[in-house]
Amino acid sequence: MSEPGENPPDTPLAAELVPGSLEWRLTVAWAAYRFFGLVHDEEIARSINQPADAGRAGPWPVAYFTMYLQKLSIPSHAWETGRILAEMARHGILLPCGWRADMVGVPMQGQLYVTQGSRSPQTKGNLWLSEILGPELIIRSYNAVTVQISGGEGKPSGTGLVLDSSHILTNRHVVEELFGHNIGTAAIEIHPAVKPPDAQWVSRQCIVRAHAEVDVAVIEGEFGNQQDVPALSGMVFRQPRWGDEVRVFGYPYVAGTTEQVITVERGHVVNPAAEAPACGGYPRHKIFLTSAIERPGNSGGPIVAQDGRVIGLVIDHTRSGLCQAGAGATGNTSGSPPFYRGIPASEVVRAIEEMGFNSIAIVENPE
Repeated sequence: MSEPGENPPDTPLAAELVPGSLEWRLTVAWAAYRFFGLVHDEEIARSINQPADAGRAGPWPVAYFTMYLQKLSIPSHAWETGRILAEMARHGILLPCGWRADMVGVPMQGQLYVTQGSRSPQTKGNLWLSEILGPELIIRSYNAVTVQISGGEGKPSGTGLVLDSSHILTNRHVVEELFGHNIGTAAIEIHPAVKPPDAQWVSRQCIVRAHAEVDVAVIEGEFGNQQDVPALSGMVFRQPRWGDEVRVFGYPYVAGTTEQVITVERGHVVNPAAEAPACGGYPRHKIFLTSAIERPGNSGGPIVAQDGRVIGLVIDHTRSGLCQAGAGATGNTSGSPPFYRGIPASEVVRAIEEMGFNSIAIVENPE
């Protein structure tokens, strides 16, 4: 069983936390997970003046957790803390265990909880809290690892997803449009969404590998140190499902801006398992459909569900059932609303592994 670590990644000191901020909510959620463990931690028990509970199994009341936050110098916000605990219970991370008898009538404080374990690789980072803390966590996390891919000034660009410090995932058609069909070694610019204002971007030689049948490519190089491109701990892939709320990340062209900035579009999966006909040099292939808008430049960007898992990769969109080979073409002559397409996670990971990249993308199907 995989368990969250001892400390939430990349959170500020307690004294710097602002109640209600994402950093504060992350810190409270991680603290709750540790505090309500089935077997009471000896150090925690002493800190809240309950030494007799050390090493014993059982639930603790919210009142004790409030004391624990005070001991950690974490600013208090009773209503928001209660909401976080309730969401953790709703999503099965905390198990409600009734009400403490001597605290009947005390709002929230008498509720007893105990932590339940998590088996997801998401626990290596913060994404296991996505449904509890909401889209702000997802957007901030994936903005950091969704990058703009360019062949240089004046050339078209696309979007990529950082898998680790040496590998970036994108579409095959993106790298073909940038560098032609004879893909091998190419000079590529990688632009993160978050970078210093005085950053100077230079091209770096990378190895580009594209799958023969799936619109997937991997750019291999050293990005972590030179380009300050972070990896996202706990990022996993899963298959799309009916009704998934999704967010599409990417760098579409936006008129009137000085540069192509990252954008995030919200929508839903409207069909998790469709197929597209053979076209544009690709055989008949699996896709899924969403209502989240995709524009030219979004190709290669991640499609992320409400639980923080990547369910697919943007490829293009289609109107009136016409097959399109690129994200920029609409083929719309009727004015009908478009449906937007993605490559499902299983196909993305299969393509990555068939290109010889093992263990850089994890796929799971939590129930």
